[in-house]
Amino acid sequence: VVILVTGRTAVARVGGISAIRRHVATASRLGLTPMVVYPPRLTALGAEIDADLDGRAVCVSADAAGARLARDDVDALVIAADWFVSPAALYAFGRQTEGAAVARFVDRGRVVAPVARMPVSKLRPLFSVLSEGPVSELINDAVPADAQVVEMDPGERHRLSDSVAIERCERKLFGLGSHRSEPWSVRMFESHLAIPIASYLA
Repeated sequence: VVILVTGRTAVARVGGISAIRRHVATASRLGLTPMVVYPPRLTALGAEIDADLDGRAVCVSADAAGARLARDDVDALVIAADWFVSPAALYAFGRQTEGAAVARFVDRGRVVAPVARMPVSKLRPLFSVLSEGPVSELINDAVPADAQVVEMDPGERHRLSDSVAIERCERKLFGLGSHRSEPWSVRMFESHLAIPIASYLA
């Protein structure tokens, strides 16, 4: 698994855990070896991510990432770190697809792909342009034309662009919202006690 970072949204905390740490934990649970790649100019951010992960994944700059990937014919799962993608969605993506595949949809008028599987030969060119645009759009452009397309449910993904987006993402993560049928006392307990405690413990 290669997790591509382009900015500080990677360390934004969702439910008390940084977005990048959640991606790494999910990859490890799926039995995959995660590698975090960040633009060379963001050395301070790279050091911050490396400290946050505490040895759970390799964290390298884009100019050194190519040497870590020896074979071009192997497929790599690629994740955009500036997106929250639910662990269940990543698991389903891995189980339902083979070979080149992409979770592609329209977000704010642009076609994006926060998750894809592609040959390493297609992934390598991304390292040199990692800081030149939103990583989900770079992934979409790099995916082979014949890749299988998967539609990811809106409740399973969210762009982590600002504090408001993170708050909405947490509501998705914890299943909050007016559509729920639980009694008001249960919703009150979750929002004012259970979730804050869970976030603190996380």
